[in-house]
Amino acid sequence: MSTGGGAGIPRRLTPPDREPGTTDQALTYDGRRRPFRVHVPPVVPLGAALVIQLHGGGGNGVGLDRLTGFHRLADRERFVVVSPNGVARRWNDGRTVSDRLVAADDVGFIAALIDALAARLPVDRRRVYVAGISNGAMMAARLATEIPDRIAAYGQVAGSVSADAPTWWHPAVPVPFLTTFGTADPILPYGGGPVPTSRRDPADRGRILAVERWMSLIAAHNGARQADERRIEPDVTVRSWRGPTPQCDVEFWRVDGGGHTWPGGRQYLPVGIIGSTTNSFSATETMWRFFDRHRL
Repeated sequence: MSTGGGAGIPRRLTPPDREPGTTDQALTYDGRRRPFRVHVPPVVPLGAALVIQLHGGGGNGVGLDRLTGFHRLADRERFVVVSPNGVARRWNDGRTVSDRLVAADDVGFIAALIDALAARLPVDRRRVYVAGISNGAMMAARLATEIPDRIAAYGQVAGSVSADAPTWWHPAVPVPFLTTFGTADPILPYGGGPVPTSRRDPADRGRILAVERWMSLIAAHNGARQADERRIEPDVTVRSWRGPTPQCDVEFWRVDGGGHTWPGGRQYLPVGIIGSTTNSFSATETMWRFFDRHRL
């Protein structure tokens, strides 16, 4: 897969606020004005990390932090958070369904956003990380195969990758991944296959790869072997793979009975729609610990 258009397109960034706090900005890329929200902690050390958090389908960057709480964590751990918006509230994550996904060059946009922020804020390009939920999690998987030289580690919640990924998901280097998925997710099926539709929204949503197979695909690519599997809470099992270097690391946090939710986050819709949210661990804290161990 290629990133598509964008080469030679002027890239303009509205000046981000260098003072601490949260500001809404925009990047013009590939002829589109792409909004994003950037959060700068009270103290920004030289060489701070940059966490890019990607919303799910139908969401946006502004609302995402109410779910993840990355801004609060960033203030404590002193890293920068950026929350961009997908075109029409969706990311072009690699699923081959034209009626659900806008043909936007989201890979090129994220690469341009990293460049723009790194040029204006004291972030370390070796410490750029991506955290996504649902459609945003699947977008993280696409970024891993197309720009693995720009992102040091990846975190996914309630999302795997397009079902045809074994034909195109071939990163040039090992890519560290932490994925958490609920076994009772009613939106994206744990066992893979067609993404369910509804009467209100009957459009084809494509197919996803079973999360167990996705974990095996990443581990095999990274040259990592399963190190251990441990149950850390009654509803949470962690499976880890390790290889010759930290870049080979893969972790799978399985939530038995968990829904299409962010562990440790709020129950943003009723259980009957998205399933239940576990509070046995914080996906945000867990991802940050994983991210902080990895550098390009």
